[in-house]
Amino acid sequence: MQRRTASAARYDQLTGRIVVEFDNGSTFTVPARSLQGLVDAPEGDIVEVELIGGTRLHWNCLAVDHEIALLVSGIFGTPEFMRGEHP
Repeated sequence: MQRRTASAARYDQLTGRIVVEFDNGSTFTVPARSLQGLVDAPEGDIVEVELIGGTRLHWNCLAVDHEIALLVSGIFGTPEFMRGEHP
């Protein structure tokens, strides 16, 4: 199965979701506050999401990165974060 490449990413302030658009016209959304590094981040920083190489989301001001394939698989952070072991 061929992986699709993301063509755009943005933060939708109205819904609080990160929206990833793919080259085949499909989209994926995830609540921004569910992602490690974004839980307590200022909204003004979350909006600064960048798409890197069609496979990764990056927030330079927060020093946060997430692989899109992991997000689509339901992995929003480290195993500890996923178990709720975070402040």
